[in-house]
Amino acid sequence: MKYLSLVNEFREELTSLSREIETSSSMGHFDINKVCEDLVCGLFRELIGLAQLRNLNNEEKQNFPGIDLADDLARIAIQVTSTTNLGKIKDSITTFLKYKFNDKYDRLIVFILTKKQPSYSQSAIDQSA
Repeated sequence: MKYLSLVNEFREELTSLSREIETSSSMGHFDINKVCEDLVCGLFRELIGLAQLRNLNNEEKQNFPGIDLADDLARIAIQVTSTTNLGKIKDSITTFLKYKFNDKYDRLIVFILTKKQPSYSQSAIDQSA
């Protein structure tokens, strides 16, 4: 029973955080996104087992291009964003390829902090290609 209670509390806290991020972003305040990079880093370390995951914006350079988090051993890169539109997703992929991060990382995860877009139509993808 304690487990279920903890899971429910965790879900409620994430839901509240997501709403706060949406509100802040709509006001043009993106500081919360930077804070969330460290939160997501810790969650992925613990829940997914990415023990070597690190925040590139803290360890490499501020505004690291195209990705925010990386685990070199697991060869996984993560872009943390509150933007759900197709343009942002494609820009992340384009930057990932431009800097040849695909040579170092086998997988790119775009982690959306807010309510995700239900889908991206193939025609929209084709039009913006």
